[in-house]
Amino acid sequence: MGLSGALATSLTGLSVTQKGITTVAGNIANADTVGYTRKTVTQKATVAGGNVIGAHQTEVTRELDALLQRQMRTEAANGTYTSLIADYASRIDEGFGEPGSSTSLDSIYNNFLASVQALSASPSDYSAQVEVIGAAQTLTSQLNALSNNIQSMRAEAESGIADAVDEANDALQQIEQLNTAIMSYAGANTMPVDLLDERDRYVDKLAELMDVRVVSNQNSGISIFTTSGVALFDGTASTLSFDEHSTMTAETAYSTDPAERRVGTIRIGSGASAVDLLSTNLIRSGTIAAYVELRDEILPEVQGQLDEIASSMALALSNQQVDSTAATSGAQTGFDIDLGGLQQGNSVSVAVTDTVSGTTTNYTFIRVDNAAALPLDDTATLDPNDTVVGIDFSGGYAAAAAAMQAALGANYTVTNTAGSTFQFLDDGAANLSDVDSVSATQTITSVTGGTAELPFFVDAGGGASHYYTGSFDPDSQKTGFSARISINSALLSDPSLLVKYSTSPATYSGDTTRVDFLADRLADDGISFQMTSAANGSRTFNGSIGDYLREVVDYHGSQSTLASQRAEGQSIVVSSLEERFYNESGVDIDQELARLTTLQTSYAANARVMSTVKEMLDILMQM
Repeated sequence: MGLSGALATSLTGLSVTQKGITTVAGNIANADTVGYTRKTVTQKATVAGGNVIGAHQTEVTRELDALLQRQMRTEAANGTYTSLIADYASRIDEGFGEPGSSTSLDSIYNNFLASVQALSASPSDYSAQVEVIGAAQTLTSQLNALSNNIQSMRAEAESGIADAVDEANDALQQIEQLNTAIMSYAGANTMPVDLLDERDRYVDKLAELMDVRVVSNQNSGISIFTTSGVALFDGTASTLSFDEHSTMTAETAYSTDPAERRVGTIRIGSGASAVDLLSTNLIRSGTIAAYVELRDEILPEVQGQLDEIASSMALALSNQQVDSTAATSGAQTGFDIDLGGLQQGNSVSVAVTDTVSGTTTNYTFIRVDNAAALPLDDTATLDPNDTVVGIDFSGGYAAAAAAMQAALGANYTVTNTAGSTFQFLDDGAANLSDVDSVSATQTITSVTGGTAELPFFVDAGGGASHYYTGSFDPDSQKTGFSARISINSALLSDPSLLVKYSTSPATYSGDTTRVDFLADRLADDGISFQMTSAANGSRTFNGSIGDYLREVVDYHGSQSTLASQRAEGQSIVVSSLEERFYNESGVDIDQELARLTTLQTSYAANARVMSTVKEMLDILMQM
């Protein structure tokens, strides 16, 4: 190689070194840029005729661990999911209050019970009567507020889904534009590394919103799917749509049936080919999945618990058991019962036995006067062993008796013998069946009707005189009742009615009959409650109203703690992966400065070669 060759070789070295310095400068400048990956210059020797004639840059590459990046995206979705769930779980727990604290729901209920028990000791004390009403108002106000807060949080979740869908669509559009620009470099000697970083930033953003799987294609292109297999991007960005609903109540719920759905759903595509991503759980993690679970599962579960509390309180004080009397007709035996006081939602319990098989069946006939609510299923009661049948009384007692007869079968006879009296009989001499027992539960609607039972709590959704019976006409009255429960206006106007249960004859002021009844019912530990939870499914809890309240308050305390622990654990996982990713792909200023020193030395060496060659050429020219 001559002097001119040496000069040319050193020039290539200077060029490659300059590119290296430029790359290092870019790394240092973007050391704190989110999503920026460290760039390195790859160089090779230039060979001609078996001899090295210089160096050349092959490409600028990103220092990126694709497997680590994929893991980080998966855990990022889980991180946003657990963090959001933990935030709402904490808010729910705060609403119920710390167990045993003066502001917790169970303490507020206990204060109400204590005020009733205190009135029992001095029923004629007007201030004690007022104390009961005040404690009851505090309790109902707390239930109203908690229920309203739950629906406000559901509305937040609905809005959160809408915002997240908009963000996802924006990210997908940006990914499409960047992907197109990246693929336009196909065949070029240089890779658009900065565009690749920018595209990854939007993919990362999408991964926080929902669980995604990224597949690499030719020419550095990508395709994106949900982990359930739904294509979000395959050269062209899919468009997600969400029909946000502005009003959220306890009655509004998601359904796969569009006619019954009262909240928004996420669709991908349009027209008949559009896919509902929520119908079969096609989005399983990330911000969107968390909001959907909160709106459709976690918060409705809390609403159901509040409604169970309100319903149990109302029915405990207003429901009265109606007993039957023995009846016969020839060889047939059974029972007579007066169902004149049966309200919509009240029930008749009938136990019958097939004497041939020895099988006993418990029937619960529930008065339902709206055909749209029929048929009822067995979940209408908490008894897992009964058969529930809705009976329409709107056509009269005879028609209702015929409907019960049809449900029991040919081996039983049900008739409306006179007035509102119903008679249930077995098959008589054939001895194929027995009627074991008949009883009914009816709601008392009069405050001074001569019974200790009274409509202490009413449904304000239908006005002050709208009594709560747990009706199904046409929808469940229990749903959302905690937002509507209030004190009977008659009691607000005259607290002495807590004692006076009869006007003829008039109850004397010191009578403890009603107050003792109220105290006993409120402390009764033989009540069954619906306890639905994500962890344990649906189950029946037996105890007093206070016991159930403590169970609910404790449950949400433990759920908040558990959600917080999960979020904290997931945060550690995400932070660990981010740290590893940074160590692999991030910019370390010290390393870059060390690399810059090396490049500086290389540049100086190449420049020295050129200077030496120039000096030698000058000598030759002077000869």
